Amino acid sequence: MVRRTGDRRAQLRADDDEEGRAPVHLDEIRNLHERLLGRNYGSLTVEEVAWLQELVVEHQPRRVLELGTASGLTTGFLARFVAEQGGSRVVTVDHDDTFFGDPSKPNGFLVDQVYPGGPVVVERRTFTTSPSVAMRSVEETYEMAFIDANHQHPWPTIDALCVIPALVGPRVLLMDDLRLYFRQAKGRGIGPKHLFDQFPEARREQAPVSGGNVFRLRVDGLPAAELERIAADCLAIPWTLTNVIAPERLDAVRSALSRHYSAGLVAHFDECTARYNAPTGRAYATRRP
Repeated sequence: MVRRTGDRRAQLRADDDEEGRAPVHLDEIRNLHERLLGRNYGSLTVEEVAWLQELVVEHQPRRVLELGTASGLTTGFLARFVAEQGGSRVVTVDHDDTFFGDPSKPNGFLVDQVYPGGPVVVERRTFTTSPSVAMRSVEETYEMAFIDANHQHPWPTIDALCVIPALVGPRVLLMDDLRLYFRQAKGRGIGPKHLFDQFPEARREQAPVSGGNVFRLRVDGLPAAELERIAADCLAIPWTLTNVIAPERLDAVRSALSRHYSAGLVAHFDECTARYNAPTGRAYATRRP
């Protein structure tokens, strides 16, 4: 059974109001969302943004990582929510520097319109991917991470494996677009769904809004061996790439995995790469007997 916690978090919001904090209320979220959101922006819904706020209120992260900046709408809201709870930093990274919905705009062009400034530092990193997060996990840690990047399988699994070592404290890991593949003709964006399905029910939680499209994976207290089993099962599912993963990116992923996981998982990743690293629609390599 999927865990739903909306009532408990509603009480948390009421407690915050009584303590004199001033959270962003749903009407303000809705107004900003409607004023700033454009067509093909692929942003979270108003209700999904509000659910993120509930999680920030509950766990009070000081540092939050966002993987996949895009317009920066969610980045700005995260910065506001973190500021309300006394946090200090939001780091948002993206693999390039232009917005996929409008290449004439830079990634993160809406951040300042949602969060004009305040106690939280918003750091934007372009041309950055999840392996770099894994490689800096000793000096840079986060209590919460939100992944909304490449949804083609196996990228969500790779991103999760790279981000998890950088999580501390409550280790809140969130991901978007569980149901994206339903809206695609070829379903290439099924990566989040594959990862979600491999986690035990007790360790996955869908948002109680928007059909549960945003979800949480509970990695706090998850044994390393169990995480590797989940990852191995997920990587073994045929990949759904539009383009092959380039050799230099494979090297970066392999280096990140080698730093934090067993040689067995790295070897399994290499085997899956040999079989599946091809655009969807082409024949996969066959396993040798």
